[in-house]
Amino acid sequence: MLTGRDRVRLDAILQGWDNHPSPLNALTAAYTIHLDVNPKRSKSGYNPNWGKLSELATDLETSPLYVFSYLKQWTRGKEVESPSKREDSSLHL
Repeated sequence: MLTGRDRVRLDAILQGWDNHPSPLNALTAAYTIHLDVNPKRSKSGYNPNWGKLSELATDLETSPLYVFSYLKQWTRGKEVESPSKREDSSLHL
């Protein structure tokens, strides 16, 4: 499970416990990644494709480094080589 446990106490939703992050933050991040990477777009509109969420959760539970794999998948869908970098005009020489 993305939350690190089968059950979560309500008072631990925002703070987390021991070395586990906040369950609310973990779930929000997973939903956001899923909605960016796994939707189906068709003539009838946007379909969030919730069936793929369990696959993403399993991958992230296996290793948090799967985030980078999903980032690469997202960038391929956008036809860019990497996420855009914030340009700071003071850095130009």
